[in-house]
Amino acid sequence: MADETDPMSVVPDLDPFSPANGFAEPPECPRYIKEFLDRYRAAQRDRVARIDAVARAHLAGTAAARKAFKTSGRAEDRRRSLAPRVLTVFRTDADPRTVDLGLDPSERPYGSLFGKRPDLIDYGLVGFGRLATPEAWLSTWSGLSSRADFVRCGPGVTIPTLFVELTGDQAAFPADSRRMIASLGAADLTATTVRGLHFGGAIAEGEPTANELAAAEIVEWLGKRYG
Repeated sequence: MADETDPMSVVPDLDPFSPANGFAEPPECPRYIKEFLDRYRAAQRDRVARIDAVARAHLAGTAAARKAFKTSGRAEDRRRSLAPRVLTVFRTDADPRTVDLGLDPSERPYGSLFGKRPDLIDYGLVGFGRLATPEAWLSTWSGLSSRADFVRCGPGVTIPTLFVELTGDQAAFPADSRRMIASLGAADLTATTVRGLHFGGAIAEGEPTANELAAAEIVEWLGKRYG
């Protein structure tokens, strides 16, 4: 985004929903070239770093107010230390993989977790990390600062492990699963796939749900070890 306070602001060369950068409205499927994706991912990283800096500045101001209150005892300093700072992070439904199904291919349908038209939904109210305190942004949503990282924590998982991947997941893609599986520290490690969507639904009407298929895998896996 060119302006973090304006949900309509766009950097034209980085707009994933511009035909000039490879986008096409459904039923057509966009095709992004590597050069655009490289620029886009680098710009996303830079954006997260800028938001991190804003969040840390807010936290520094709060800490300074707390310190001042300890010395002054003034109600004004106490109010400053309590005043909430809430970050509004626009346009977070913008992963090119949700519309270019040739990127990291899987059985997922076109669209994101939030709907079939990310090019429209990206401008709406709902989205990842849309409203967050500085603490919540840095702890949960920042890809640079959060410690909630499966790959970082995976080596510490050494007990027998079953990893179930959903073949049509619209938020965890095959490359993500491969990285997560590779990070796990378990000697007894089973990785399997079941056909289904992110929240455990069926990909096609009339099929078993992913939740049902995953449950069967879990029961079989447990039975072999603890039955």
